[in-house]
Amino acid sequence: MATILFTITYFAGAAAALLIPAWVKRRHVRRQTRLLERCRVLYLLAVKAIEAGDETSAREGLRRIELIERQWRYGKSFIYLAAKMVYAIALGAGLGVGLRLAALAAIDMNTGGPAGGLFAPLVDKSPIIPISLGLMACMHALHSWFGEWSDPYSVADLGERLSRLLDSGRAVVVGRKQRGAGATLDGLSARQIFGLGPDYSRADLERARRRLAFEFHPDRWQRAPASVRAAREEAMKRVNAAHEQLKR
Repeated sequence: MATILFTITYFAGAAAALLIPAWVKRRHVRRQTRLLERCRVLYLLAVKAIEAGDETSAREGLRRIELIERQWRYGKSFIYLAAKMVYAIALGAGLGVGLRLAALAAIDMNTGGPAGGLFAPLVDKSPIIPISLGLMACMHALHSWFGEWSDPYSVADLGERLSRLLDSGRAVVVGRKQRGAGATLDGLSARQIFGLGPDYSRADLERARRRLAFEFHPDRWQRAPASVRAAREEAMKRVNAAHEQLKR
């Protein structure tokens, strides 16, 4: 029984050392992606405000986008990512070592001494397994370091784009002309609207559309001012048009 308990906790510790750094990275990437998704929502609303001649709302959207993009850039900085990796290594290795120590404590209580059998040498040489678990966590975290730490298909310069539109002095006129020609002032492709890569699946598209529809759907904004409702209705039309284009 002691050997079985030791074996289970050893492999559980190894799994923690390998998987926790990957989980920390995945969680960070999701957070970064949500920030850029929020920027897309605000950008579409600001562009629709420009088209309606509401520069005040558009500039408020620009201010909020710039704040979010500042958070996003901070999340991409070397210092922040290095701290994340140290945290991931410490959490993975610490949990692995903690599981092993708990197993040894349980074995000692039940048997009055270390486990025998095949794993006796590993139990007796206590530094070996903590060091090996720490190395596992370090190697896996360093391997993860060289991958993408953000969604490569999300547009990350929407604040700059919106600023150029507002400062051009002709944004409202251009917007009206483009609307009349069936074009769009926002300059985003259908895939960029949803933050999708070239190999997206239908399920990916539908998930992205649901998230945007939740933000723009008129039913959520019935009590809002007329200008707010109008901007969100127009943004929802833009989302629906992009959806129709991509689902074919």
